[in-house]
Amino acid sequence: MRVNAARDCQRGDSAEAYVTHFFLREGFDAHGTRRAAPFDHILTFEDGSMHPVLVQTKHQLHPNRGRWRFNFRCGNPRTGSGSRPYPPNAYHISACVALSIGKVLFCAGVKPYLTFTTAQFMREKAELESLHSALETIRLRSCN
Repeated sequence: MRVNAARDCQRGDSAEAYVTHFFLREGFDAHGTRRAAPFDHILTFEDGSMHPVLVQTKHQLHPNRGRWRFNFRCGNPRTGSGSRPYPPNAYHISACVALSIGKVLFCAGVKPYLTFTTAQFMREKAELESLHSALETIRLRSCN
């Protein structure tokens, strides 16, 4: 089923709002960005424990054959410039929002796509654990 562009944009806004809600609920200092930026959120750490972390959000409304696949591409396929892969250092963390179940999972780094099962989203504390894991991966990379 094709979704019209306005509806898809609204769902993207909804996913970004969910991620903002999650960050603030868990006590993170999160800031939104302008629409044309290659990332949707900036996490800052006033204690100096980390440099600002850039987060890109993607969403899916429903799984397909039991799997949630999130494609990470920038640009707009409906315009003359089309869509393309993100540059390798465009952001630090990928956020994947399953809209119909109201859950998000995080993964460190820029990926062409990520795939999860509903069970992975529904696992107790999966959201926070995946964020902590992604942040720890970024910490380790910045130490090398």
